[in-house]
Amino acid sequence: SSYTHQVGLISFDNASTTHAELSDDITSIKSTVEGLYASGGTGMADGLSDAIDMVAPMDQSYSKMIILLSDGLPNIGLGGMQGLDENEVFSEVINLAGKARSNGICIHTVGLGLPAGSSGAAYSMNVDLLKQIAAESGCGNYYDANNALELANAFIEIRHASLGEIL
Repeated sequence: SSYTHQVGLISFDNASTTHAELSDDITSIKSTVEGLYASGGTGMADGLSDAIDMVAPMDQSYSKMIILLSDGLPNIGLGGMQGLDENEVFSEVINLAGKARSNGICIHTVGLGLPAGSSGAAYSMNVDLLKQIAAESGCGNYYDANNALELANAFIEIRHASLGEIL
């Protein structure tokens, strides 16, 4: 491909962890992703803040984007602040999406989980918050991923959309 992509990797649970700074070494990042697992809380605010700080200084010739993969149920505020009201945490995350917009960064959100009422499942995903984050960034989209195939398709669609090649 004649396109050059740089990818970084940040995970968040009780704290945000940068696993890989921006790089074109996709193989290394793929290997790191395969070793990730869910644990702890959901410190989305810190993860999103770190991602914005990573992407914002990129050269303007790159299409700046963040792909936020989550169930949309953050429960830890900025700086690892626990015990905040749910609305306070949501507000922090939405404000960060506005910060991304002001830095020319699109946030695409991918909801991984089952929405309320699907197949009798208990509430395990906040689709509305994930859609709001994408919208607040000014140029992001929301994608559903209720299984591995949908997750792969979401990432493929985001890649093609970033190149302007949706078929």
